[in-house]
This record gives sequence, C-alpha cells and structure tokens, in this order.
Amino acid sequence: MAVFLRFLLIAIFLAIPSLGQTSGLALAKLHVFSEIDLSSRLEGKKEAVIDAGEGLVLRLTAPPQGLFGETLLLQADGRQVAEIRGGKFEECLGVKTNSATYWIVSEYSGGAHCCGVYHFFGQGGPQKPIRSLSKTEGHNGGPLPLRKCLVERQGALFFTDLDNRFDYFHESHAGSMLVNLPERHYQLSPTGIKVNNLPFKAEYLQQADTTQKEIQQEVKKRRARPQAILKKGFGAGFAGQNFSDPLGQLLVKRTLYLLYAREDQQAWQTFSRDVARYYQTSQGVPELKAEIHKKLQGLPY
Repeated sequence: MAVFLRFLLIAIFLAIPSLGQTSGLALAKLHVFSEIDLSSRLEGKKEAVIDAGEGLVLRLTAPPQGLFGETLLLQADGRQVAEIRGGKFEECLGVKTNSATYWIVSEYSGGAHCCGVYHFFGQGGPQKPIRSLSKTEGHNGGPLPLRKCLVERQGALFFTDLDNRFDYFHESHAGSMLVNLPERHYQLSPTGIKVNNLPFKAEYLQQADTTQKEIQQEVKKRRARPQAILKKGFGAGFAGQNFSDPLGQLLVKRTLYLLYAREDQQAWQTFSRDVARYYQTSQGVPELKAEIHKKLQGLPY
C-alpha cells in the first residue's frame, strides 16, 4: 500500500501542468539572445573583448601562465559590473524571461576533482542596472551545458546545479556513490538567486524509489552480514571510518533524497530500520545522522 501511494503521489505531481518540468529551450516566454563559447576565445591572444548582448560586455584576460587563472571583467553602460578571477571560463548564456534579463557564466576552477561553478548576473528591466546576483558552490567535474540546466517550474525560472557536499563522506572519491547528488535548484530573480528545491519533490521521491531498487539488488548480492555500517579506515576517530560495503552508501543516498523531498520522518525511520536489518548492530547510526544534519545545515537544501 505504501509503495502504491508513493507512485500515486508522483503521478499527481507530474500530471499537474504548473508543476511539470520544462526545459529552458521550450519555455514560451524564454528567449536565448546570446550563447558564447568562452573556452576558445583566448587562443593565441592575451585578451578578448566579447559582446554578451543587451548591453553587457565581457573582457577576458589570459592567465600569466598555464591554463587556469583567467580574469573576466564585466562592464555595462561604462561601469564595471563585476570582476571574476577564476580558473577557466567556459560559456556565457544570455536569456530573457518576462521582464527580466539574465546572463550565466560557467567556470571550471581546475583541480583533480573540482569544480564546475556558475556565476549569475541580472537586470530587472530595460532601465535597470545590470548587477551581479551570486554564484554557486561548485560541483565535481567541469561545468554542465548551460541550456540544459534551465528549468521552468510554477511560473519561475530555475537553474539545476549538483550538490557535492557528500563526496568523501566516509569513502574515497574513487569509491564514493554520493558524488554530485542530489540535484540542487536555484530560483532566479533580478535581485538574486536562492536555493528552492520544494517544487521538485516528485523528482526526489522518484530518485528515492530508484535507490530503493538498488538497495534490494545489493542485498541479493551480499554473501555476509557485516558487524556495522562502518568499519575502521585509514583515518583516526569516527571521521576516519569507511563504509563496510556499498549497501551503507545506498542507505545514505536514499536518506538524502527523502530529506530533500522533506520526508524527514520516513528518511530517518527507514535508515535506522535498514541498518538494524542488514547489519549485525546499529553502531554508528546516531553519529552518521548527526554528521548528515551538520552537512545539510551548512548550506540550504
């Protein structure tokens, strides 16, 4: 019965037109007026001046040496909007929706496992100044194609980012099953961007159900029942312990999707229940719950 009700809820969410997800390219009121590949503009040059459309000019400067360390100066109406000293800038997308205008700049910060970062700029109307809105926290790997990140929901424009705060959570990066998840959604307005995942509840519930199937498959493959969800790792103390097997990461993964769906009670009840069911003891459960709470409190979700 619980599974039936879950799928019924998902079907209702996806069936309501105002809650349906629409790619930015299909938005009736969205106009893409500028799409610029910044990654190749500095080939053989120290500086490039680029018209980003609607009065915004980009001045891209090469790093003193190497691939990373570019500077991007944004100007409009003879004034400086922002100066970004970054890694390597990849793309700039300019869009209009209703009376607002937005520019989004993607950046690859460089490093072994980092980071796709997105910078936002906006204008509330034709006579309003262009202003810097904010930037994202950064996710693992290079930036995503900007067009694919734009989503319409409940009459508002959203940008889909990846939440990478659980990378290295009791596991190496190479062995982690928690990289770049869940998705994080920023709602855009001419005055700023804010995390607002509430309109995407149905998607998180679907992802939790998908993870539940992965959990069931992993249980079938198991040949032993570990002592606890965590085991001694290379580091010291509780933080240095690693997951005993892949099932532990999947239990945390499902918990995260349910927490993002604001199903807190179900998230923690099923986590505690399944640790007790699939491990010999529930050792480590209170500490893991406290760590997850602390990580989620660090940034909105």
